[in-house]
Parts: sequence; C-alpha cells; structure tokens
Amino acid sequence: PTHYRSLFLQGDLVIAIEYAALQPNLPIYQAMLKSYRPVTPTLSRRAPSQLSGDNPPATYGAQTATCCGNIDPEYNPFPCNTVGDASCPYPPCGNCTWWVRYKRQGGAAANLDRCTGDANTWLNCAQAYYPAYLSPYPEQESVVLYSGLNHVSFIENMSGNTAYSYSDLSWYDSCPANYGNSSAGGGKQFIANPETYVPNEPPNAPELDFPGDGDWINTRNVTLDWTDKGDPDEKPYDLTFLAEIENDSGWMKNSGWRSITNWEVSLPADDEYTWRVKASDGAYETWSARQQFNVDSRSPQIAFTLHPDAEKWYNADHAVNWRVTDAAPSSRGALQLLGSYGNLTAEAQSHRDFLYFSPRLRASVVETRPKTETYLSSGVDYFKWAWDDASPDNKVNDDEGATSLNAAGQGQHTLYVRAWDKADNASETVSLGWFGYDTVPPVLTFDPANPQPERWYNTPQTIVWTADDPAPGSGVWRTTYIWEYNDVLEDDNIYVIYGAVARATHQPLQGRHLMKTYTNDNAGNYASAESIGWFGYDSLVPAPPSITVTCAISNNWPQNTCLAPIFSWQSNDPDAPDASSIAGYAFTWGYTSAITTNWTTANWTQTTVFTPTDLPAGGDYTAFLHVAAKDNAGNIGAPGTFALRYTSGGTATLSPPDALKDFRVAINGNNLFTNKLTVTVSANAPGVSRAALSTSLDDSAQDWQPTPLTRTWIFTPAADNAAPRRIYAWFQDETGIEYGPYFDDIVYDPNYPRGILHITSPLSASMRTLSLFAWDDSSGISDMRLGSLASVTQSVWLPYTTTAVYTTADPVIYAQFRDRAGNPSPIYGTDGSDSSTRYVYLPLVLR
Repeated sequence: PTHYRSLFLQGDLVIAIEYAALQPNLPIYQAMLKSYRPVTPTLSRRAPSQLSGDNPPATYGAQTATCCGNIDPEYNPFPCNTVGDASCPYPPCGNCTWWVRYKRQGGAAANLDRCTGDANTWLNCAQAYYPAYLSPYPEQESVVLYSGLNHVSFIENMSGNTAYSYSDLSWYDSCPANYGNSSAGGGKQFIANPETYVPNEPPNAPELDFPGDGDWINTRNVTLDWTDKGDPDEKPYDLTFLAEIENDSGWMKNSGWRSITNWEVSLPADDEYTWRVKASDGAYETWSARQQFNVDSRSPQIAFTLHPDAEKWYNADHAVNWRVTDAAPSSRGALQLLGSYGNLTAEAQSHRDFLYFSPRLRASVVETRPKTETYLSSGVDYFKWAWDDASPDNKVNDDEGATSLNAAGQGQHTLYVRAWDKADNASETVSLGWFGYDTVPPVLTFDPANPQPERWYNTPQTIVWTADDPAPGSGVWRTTYIWEYNDVLEDDNIYVIYGAVARATHQPLQGRHLMKTYTNDNAGNYASAESIGWFGYDSLVPAPPSITVTCAISNNWPQNTCLAPIFSWQSNDPDAPDASSIAGYAFTWGYTSAITTNWTTANWTQTTVFTPTDLPAGGDYTAFLHVAAKDNAGNIGAPGTFALRYTSGGTATLSPPDALKDFRVAINGNNLFTNKLTVTVSANAPGVSRAALSTSLDDSAQDWQPTPLTRTWIFTPAADNAAPRRIYAWFQDETGIEYGPYFDDIVYDPNYPRGILHITSPLSASMRTLSLFAWDDSSGISDMRLGSLASVTQSVWLPYTTTAVYTTADPVIYAQFRDRAGNPSPIYGTDGSDSSTRYVYLPLVLR
C-alpha cells in the first residue's frame, strides 16, 4: 500500500503518523493530521517502533481501543470529530477508525499491517492477503467491518456465541456501547484476532441413543433421543439439531431445527424406519450415522392351520410339533403362511383285507395381518403352552414347540399356546385344537336275539351287533364285516358300516354263509376278528321220498299176497351247493288218496320205516301211504305216495311183470326244469291199452285215453315258482287191471340267473385268467359262454365253471350264463358292465 508519513518531535519522543492504504486518500490523511492531539504515553508503553514493517513491531495494544466514550489518550491519540460532517471534505466522513492500524504482538500477519483505511479498504485487504481470518461470524477481539456503512468497529467482549458487544465509534456523536448479533445488520464481516484465532471446525456428530440400531418397539408414538457430542471449537454459535426419519414406503419427516436433544414423533404405520440427526454450529453441519429400528405395535395374531389329519384320535404316542411365526419383514398386502409340520409316520395295521393308517399330527402356526395395511413383525421371542389349561405357563424361548400325546394321557385334550414377539406384544391364548389319545380297542357284543348260528334257514338271516369303546375312548368309527360263501371269500362280500350299531344280512345264495367282523375306533384301534358262526341258506325243497315195500310189489299193483307189508322210504335235498340235508319225515296212512294232513304241523321224526297193523282181512281196497320230507332249513317237499292195492278177483301175482319197469309218465321228456308255462306230458307203458292223467291223486274222475297218451299242460303262475309241478298217471290193461299212480315233477323257473366276472391276472398280452361267479335261486347254473360284446351271443355254450382262461386282444371280456331251465342271463363285462341296466358298476376297493 501507499504510505503517507509525518514525523515531528514531542518532547523527547519522535511521533510518526502514518496512513497506508491500497487507495490512499490525501484529504483523509490531512484530516487526520488536523485532528491529532499530542499524547504523552506512559513509560511502560514507550518503546522503539519501526513502522511500515521495517522491523518487528514492539508491544503495542490496539491503537484505537476506543475513540469517544473512552478519553484515555494513551489508547487513542485521535479524538472523535465532534465538528461533524460539515468540516469533512468528503462527507460522510465516518469516524477516526478509518485509518486505524490494528497493532498486535507478533509478525506482519498478526498486525494486519497491510490493512489501514476505511471498512471497504479493510475488507478488500483481508480478502486479498488474510482470507483465513475473514469470517461472517463474530469472535472476541475481532474487527467488525460494516462494508455497507464504511464503518469499522472492534469487539471488546462476547456474550455467548451469538451476541457480542462493541464500541461504535461515531464521528460526531458520543460512543455508547452498542450490541449486535450475527443476524443483525447487513454486510457485516469480521477479521479474527490472529493471536487467538482458532479455525472453525464442523461440530461432532450427535450420538443416537433411542431407539437403538435394530431395536423393536411396540408403539407408533416414539420419542427419538440423542446426545450432543459438542463442537471442537465451540463457535461460531451454540449447536442446534435437526432429526430426520423415513421408511422404505416413501414417508419422511424432520423435526425442524431445535436446541433440545429429543423429538417426539408419530409414525404412520408398523414398518422399518431409518433415522439420523444433524448438528449445526451456524457454519458447519454434521450428520450422525443412520440407525434402523422397527415398529410392531400389534399383538401377534396367532392362527393355527391344522393338517387334515389333526383333531383326530390316535392309538400310539405321537409328537405334536408346531411353529409360531411373525409375518416376514417388509411384507405388505399378503397373508403369511409358514408351516412347520411334525414328523409324518405311518403305522399300518393290517388284517386280511383291512388297512388302518395312523399319521402323526402335523400343525403349522402363522401370523396374519389385514391385507390393506402395511405392517412389520418383529418375530417370535418366546411362547407358553399347556395341555387343557387356557393360561399356559410352560415357557419356551423359541419359536418351535413340541410335546406328545403320551404327556397328555388317555382321552381327549386341548393344546393351548400363547406367543410373545420381540417387541413384547403378546398374542391371545389360542387353542391348537383337541387331540385324542386312545390305545384301548373297542368291544363287540352280539345281540342275544340274533338267529342261532351253525343252522340252516330258508330265508336270508340278519345279524345285529354293537360295538362299544371304553371310556375315555375315541368312540367307534366303523365296523367292517365279510361273508364267506361256502368257505370262499368273495370281494363283493366285504362291507363297511359306520357307527356303533351294525346290522348285516347275507345274500340269498344257496349254501353256507360265514360272517367275520372287525371293529375300529376313531383312534385306529381294532378289535380282534370275531365270528358268530355260519348261517345256512337253503330255499330248495327236498325231493319227494322214494317208498318201497318188503313184498317187492309195485306202487298201485293189484295183488292179494302182500299180507304183512313193511314200508321204508328215503329222500334227498337236491341241487344246493351245500345242501342242508334231510331233517325228518312225516307220513299219513289211510284208505283214501286225498292228503288232508297239514305238513307244517305234522309229527316229524327220523323214522324211515312203517308197518301197518290195520289191513282188512280181504276184499278189494287200496291203502295209501303218503310220506313228506323236510330239510334242516325247514323246507317241506312234495309228498311221495305208495298205493297198496288189494283185489279179490283173478289171480294176483306177487309182483308185476318186469315190463312194468318201463311204465312211466314224463313232462318235457323228464326234464327237471322249464322256463315255459306250457309243457308236454307223455304217458306210456308196455301191455297197457289205456292211460289217465291228473294233477291230483284222487282217481275218482279219471279220464281214460288210449295209449300212448300225449297231452299239453299249461301251468298257472304262482307266487312261489320254486315248488315242483307234479302230474300223476294211471295205466289199465285189457283185463281191467290198473297200475299206478306214477308221477313226474318239473320246476317252472322264468327268472334269468345273475353273475359277475373279473380278470384276475394276464398270462400274456392276449391270454387272460378269469374268475366267474353266477347264481340262480330256482334251477341253478348250467352253462356259460365267453366272447367280445359283439360275439358273445354267438359263442358256444360251455359247462359253467368258476375259473377260465380266455384268449383275446380286447381289453374287456364278456360272459353270459344260462340256468338249467334254459334262461340266459344278461351280458356281463369285466369292466363291471351289465346289459340289463344302463349303469356301470365299478368295484369298490378298500385301501
């Protein structure tokens, strides 16, 4: 800078008045000289001083500590211009500090020796040469530059970091102490005291206290709390803070600047939040590190999703496992389903064709939240559980639990669980459901009113029994029973009845029916197989007894030599696969052919011999012996009749000629069965000339016709077609001797048989093994034929068998059966089809 310097003597002192500026103003310098007032400094302040930076300066205080207001001339040799701007050549002239030189102990920089002049001069100088000390913030002993007013002041002391006091040196007015602050006025700049200046540094980052990083809290109204970690230079102002919080949904909020170290904020939802705090000293700002915390304000809504095999009974100890879960973090608009299932074990108990499956309990536990609300779950911290106690106290510090049915004991028990999450929210106590534990099998009891087993019946029999499960049992689930028909188990004879009371009726098939039953409870326990025994079904009547006499004479043969006859007879129970056999006989003896005996109330005995004792001594008469047979099923057959005929005329022989063995009457050529209402009856015998036919044994109205005799017989339909239709024949030779009666039976069967067939195993790609079963209630099965659906009715009839091997490439094989009356059955297929119905019956297989 350019200097103006004036030297003069004052006593023993050399006084130098300098004016140095980047742009010196001579009139200002001249005004300074005119206003100079001699000052005699104290001895302590007298020291050599080389001005203008020639030598390091001596120890000098500020040359302008005060102007007006402090009249001590030692500190300020320049009085204020009290005259005012009128004497200033370039008003406004300002005050005496326009030229002041800031002298401090130290080097040139410390003395700011390059800056002397008005405020603009000082500012330009500091910006050019001392930018490090130029600041917009006040400090103790700093120079204040009012660049807009061309005014220079000096800060004597500071009040805190925001207020300071200074002496405002006015040119024409008194100089009271004026106060300012960092926001007052405009254009203020400060030049720091180089001796005490500490560069302003950013404040320390605040320390975040609550919520801590990773914390879970259970309220949406949270007070954020932090610690002021200070400012290394404690300037320029006291610290203020601004807290900021946000979630990952885009919501954000800040606290605004505040001097306190906490902020109470309301959060919009349960979510994951990130927050931080910024500290400011007025010049610098410092952010803290971010911290994350989670809000879970809802109690865990525990819902248990049970496997379909849960809430049932079990007959062995099982592990009961569950897992309690909170919803996954940051899951929105979704239903969380997390299943943790217990071990699945299968315990198979098999008996014949019955299989029981007892799985272990499988349960999952989930937490659900409304789909429309954002939520966050802290996860399960612990839970408590108990059997049969709605206030569980068995604590488990985990999210998985396990117990066993054995721990609960026999009977039905309810498992309760209550969970707490990591935010200390507690769920309601929830029932996991009931679980039954039952290892005792049920008990079977047959009704005492049941028909007696090991007997024969002529109607299908019904058996009733009950099953009971002893307390605290699981209860009877089902009863399974089978019918073994003639010691053979057929698949179609397996039945299942649900409930405690069971009723079973066997099929109307001729033969023995053996029932076996198995009962299960709801836990899978089953009673041992039990059998009440077999029941015989026989609806076919016995054959008429065949009667013989010791005299070796024929039925109705006229004679007079058999004076001490002894009769014997025998019958058989025909046609049934396992006949009930003959149980007994009843007979009547008299002198009329009419049968007036009610066979159902007759005297049935095991005797097969009869000796009459009331025969007349002579004469012409006929005695009749009628014998009926009854089988063990109660069926009574048509009676057999023997006519013991006596004559008093002619020569009676002891026995008829051998040719009488050919005497006969035949219905449809002696066929046993017919499916037609009209049949042909023929009667013939050698050596006879006439014959008579009748459906009654009463021969009083005989219609004698020449032999051989053939007639048509039309049956009258009856409710019971199983009873044989019988016709009697008598013969007469030329001498008038009568022979007979002779008879023949035939059964009218208009009903077709039924049947089924299955492929039991393929022997090759085209050869199949078949299992066949057919039944007929009247005449029995005679034939069968196999083929495709199109060819079976053209196939050759073969004798009926229960197994067959058939070769065909067709996937389905068809069969037709025929009974002994000639009735063909519908066509049945191995696929379950039946030509007599529109429906297809599929086999039921128990698993």
